Amino acid sequence: MIRQRTSTEKLIRDSVKKFQAWRSIIDPVGGIRFGGGDYVLKTTLRKELQAYFLDASQCIPSDPAKWPREVAWLNYRSGMHEGARRSYGHHLQRLERRGLFLKALMVLSVRNHPTLSHLSAAFSVPERLSEDLRKAADAVIEWSRRFNLHGDPHGFENDASAIEQNWKSWSWPLCVAEETLWQWTTNPGPDDMLGLKPLRWPWIQTTTGTRPPKTLVPIVFKPPIPDWQPLREPEERFRKRVRAAFERWLADLIQTRVQEAESHGAIKAPRKRKLEPFIWLAVYQVEEISIKTIANACDQTEDAVKDACDSTLDLIGLTRRRAKRGPQRRKSGD
Repeated sequence: MIRQRTSTEKLIRDSVKKFQAWRSIIDPVGGIRFGGGDYVLKTTLRKELQAYFLDASQCIPSDPAKWPREVAWLNYRSGMHEGARRSYGHHLQRLERRGLFLKALMVLSVRNHPTLSHLSAAFSVPERLSEDLRKAADAVIEWSRRFNLHGDPHGFENDASAIEQNWKSWSWPLCVAEETLWQWTTNPGPDDMLGLKPLRWPWIQTTTGTRPPKTLVPIVFKPPIPDWQPLREPEERFRKRVRAAFERWLADLIQTRVQEAESHGAIKAPRKRKLEPFIWLAVYQVEEISIKTIANACDQTEDAVKDACDSTLDLIGLTRRRAKRGPQRRKSGD
């Protein structure tokens, strides 16, 4: 007998299908290749993983991408433009106000983070922050609380100075929201921009740059090999000697370049990763649906879904939401 799907399970399956269709534009083979080469910087890899999670979060009913646009942006824009004329000085004013806003966001994030409230006394909101920007900051903090989008400050929980110095890296969801608000405010035609839902929120930058590659170093065989003498050596033997010497040179070059990349923090780039863990995590973390329900909806074991969500939480640097008590209730209309 075929078990009937519950409405929540149908919601999950619809979200998975939507995400698969969404990503098929970029990943037609249904997989993900991180970075353009065999190695990738750890910071680039994490940002790319975060971007996939953000894409998945726009495929669930709650869709947290709507909140900054509908709740925070008007106050943010008003605070940035208040009492200023459009000039170079106006741009400097906006940069100064943005700095105050980011400082306030950092302070409020510490106060409201599930594991950092004990450090709140070490920080204070800038006094010069305008009322509109304070309202916008409060709205962004409420956004992170409402959708369980708290960055993971692992390793910094008891060090106030480290929390501040590394805030932009561990509190990446807030930086995503702020950068989105900033781009909407400073780019031409912001009203037109707001009619579009970005494929990838603007803070996520995963490109490795546009500089052309360096020219290959000259080939130097070590030890040197004798030149070919047609009167003393068959051509085929000479070709074999040169190929062997070239392979040794190539192996040494590859080893050197790999060591250089690793010394700058690069790791072996994952070739493929299934798409499902990102949407499962979005459903679990943001939609607040249980692992068991997700597993039932996707015909997976609970262990498989839990392990996938745990791994993805760790990879993107997100604090796990607190377990809910009593009957589960999905957010409606967020």
